[in-house]
Amino acid sequence: MNLQEELNKIAQENGVYYFGVSDLSDAEEFIVEQGGKELRAYPYAVSLGIKLIDPIVDRLPHRKERSVALNYRHHAYNVINSRLDLIASVLSSHIQERGHRALPLPASERIDD
Repeated sequence: MNLQEELNKIAQENGVYYFGVSDLSDAEEFIVEQGGKELRAYPYAVSLGIKLIDPIVDRLPHRKERSVALNYRHHAYNVINSRLDLIASVLSSHIQERGHRALPLPASERIDD
């Protein structure tokens, strides 16, 4: 089993529904411009996604209701982002154990003004 297959298996075992690996060489200039020269050390990206709970998403047309907004923010945002961060850490550790460099980036976080 190659590294990508190992990572995909670990990701799926941890609830990841969407998984992909991308060669970043074609985007290197843009990435360095956005994030700095140190990112050249990471020629690949791993992308992860977890499906949101259907009943929470189904209630989004009523997002102006406090209970709907709070439930979405907690379960579909805070909980899912924490899960993604944890899985990214697990995958990064595995990549490192296989002799490669890995830099886990945090899941999207909302910054309140």
